[in-house]
Amino acid sequence: MTPEKSSPDQPTTFAPPRAGRWFEVLLRYRYSAVIALVLLLMFGQKAIAQEFKSAADCVVGKRVMTREQQAGVIVKADGSSCHVKLDSTGKVDYNIFWMLRAETAAGKPGPASSPSNTTGNLAPGKYPCYMLAGSTLNYMFIDIHIESNNRYRDGSGKTGTYTVGANDSISFTGPLASAKGKLLPGPRIGLNMNGGNFYNTSCSRSK
Repeated sequence: MTPEKSSPDQPTTFAPPRAGRWFEVLLRYRYSAVIALVLLLMFGQKAIAQEFKSAADCVVGKRVMTREQQAGVIVKADGSSCHVKLDSTGKVDYNIFWMLRAETAAGKPGPASSPSNTTGNLAPGKYPCYMLAGSTLNYMFIDIHIESNNRYRDGSGKTGTYTVGANDSISFTGPLASAKGKLLPGPRIGLNMNGGNFYNTSCSRSK
């Protein structure tokens, strides 16, 4: 803005910007606001979409990540809360459902995604087993140790073999010969100790 010339008896005044100038300023800020809003919706929504949307997403046995980037498995669902057993500490952590997301949502590969680190369709390691009773997951004191060449051993050291067949069914020899198994997402081992088709015992790999 430029000062107008005035006589000695008049104070200095300033001419207001032209109407066209005001329009250019408003238009520029309007476009900037629109662009910022679009970017927020694109990237903000992507981040929010990774987290659980409702209490129904809190399923016992599901592997999850917390907002502190801690991995674990849901061991109890109670209304809007999820109780997660953390891999790093073994302790059960309390979370509201929207504080969690599926472990694979952030693009983290599952244990079976690397062919060099698998035996059959299961990664080697210890798989503690839990049984679902209502909404509570109870430790069964059954640990399956997956080893090389499709072999496993139980917590007492007894050994056997396993085979992943059609429809992800798992058959065992050795101490789990009487159990019926199924390869579940995670991957996890689903077990029915009586040979039925409901896999109320779930075994997830410890990390």
